[in-house]
Amino acid sequence: MNKLNNVIKIPMALFPYSVLESLSKRFLERSRILLKAYPEIKMAIIQSNFEIEPEEYLSAGIFSSIINAFLVFFLSFFFSMIFKLSILNSFLISLLFLFAVFFINFFIIMNYPKIFALKRGRRMEENMLYAMRDLLIKLKSGVSLYDSFVALSRRSYGDLSEEFKITTKKMSAGQPQISAIEEMALRNPSQNFRKILWQISNAMRAGADISNTLESIIDNLSKEQKVKIRNFGGELNPIAMMYMVITVVAPTMGITLLVVLSSFASLPIGKNTFYAILGVISFFQLIFLTIIKSKREAIGI
Repeated sequence: MNKLNNVIKIPMALFPYSVLESLSKRFLERSRILLKAYPEIKMAIIQSNFEIEPEEYLSAGIFSSIINAFLVFFLSFFFSMIFKLSILNSFLISLLFLFAVFFINFFIIMNYPKIFALKRGRRMEENMLYAMRDLLIKLKSGVSLYDSFVALSRRSYGDLSEEFKITTKKMSAGQPQISAIEEMALRNPSQNFRKILWQISNAMRAGADISNTLESIIDNLSKEQKVKIRNFGGELNPIAMMYMVITVVAPTMGITLLVVLSSFASLPIGKNTFYAILGVISFFQLIFLTIIKSKREAIGI
């Protein structure tokens, strides 16, 4: 796998990957042992399209976590001494921070490729139906599969175009089309796109008409996405009701009740009270927006 050091980013790292790579080589053996225990990390890195060997990513992650942990250790020890804690207590507190920061940092690094792969899969599915319709039109027009893939690699389908570009390069280098398509299916993180590619490769092996297979796939995919839209609309109804109650009805009634009680009990209500209420409402609105965004399906019809 080729390495592009300027594209690789280790999360929470204080140094760029080019620096970490040269300093973390002593951890390569430990990384290989870790990969045997957690083989899914290798697939996540491949599906994230990180042009880096998995053991190199993990060794850089281990080194970065150690650097961050010791930095927090010394800062914690320094501030503990400022607050006039004993040397023993300062050391124990700093040691606790060291282990906590190391494990939290490394946990984030271990899961970063999986999260990135999931996001990349969602981006692919946003353009997938458009790309497959484009492919179907080209195949029905008599364009060869290879030329159709080349055309898709030049379109603005985001990560999908990148996948087609990688595949066409392998085909140009002499790799059989079926083998290149099956590799693309293993390499990309979108489950729906993988299913499409496997069906295309199976149709090619069976000698069936790819355009007919693809037309059936697109029809089924379109129906599935319409169902997802209806389900998403059904999920929004209770969320919208809760949003209205918590961010509109409750604050309005609460402020009215607060004003009435203050007039009877002579409770002072200053600007800070209203700023606090505004802050709480804004916080709940942010939560609702996050929930809605997380539930939204990556679809394009």
